[in-house]
Amino acid sequence: MAAQKTRELIAKSIGERQREQNLAMAFRTLAGKLHDYYYVKPYRKPTKATYSSKQKRLGGKKIHSSIKRNRKISRLDL
Repeated sequence: MAAQKTRELIAKSIGERQREQNLAMAFRTLAGKLHDYYYVKPYRKPTKATYSSKQKRLGGKKIHSSIKRNRKISRLDL
């Protein structure tokens, strides 16, 4: 026997005057809930960063660090 999910789904609709319209709306709501409940997010294969993107990132870090390094007051200036 397969394992069963034991979660209760309830769809109620009292927005319309006619019973048939309420029933149709409740079934649409139930179908949406079922779709959300059984939806499995597709697996995303992690991708490797390209060589040029790594070089750009490292170049930006190098520029930023040199700017910060130049802001410091060295002991020789005192």
